[in-house]
Amino acid sequence: MDDLFLFDLDGTLSDPLEGISRSLNHALTAFGYEPRAITETAAFVGPPLERAIEVLTHSTNRKHISDLEPTGGI
Repeated sequence: MDDLFLFDLDGTLSDPLEGISRSLNHALTAFGYEPRAITETAAFVGPPLERAIEVLTHSTNRKHISDLEPTGGI
């Protein structure tokens, strides 16, 4: 039988803050928004990505939020 390991990288085993912050800033700047400080993006490690984009862009437009998601809302 093969061994299987599953990891939930929510901060218990690793610190995803820098990667998530850089990813959010990449999406924001690609759409003309100013990048945010890592201290500002830290609040969005864990909550749904849609909520982070909504708060950071001050937009409730579902299409716009979906366009900023890396998967295009898939």
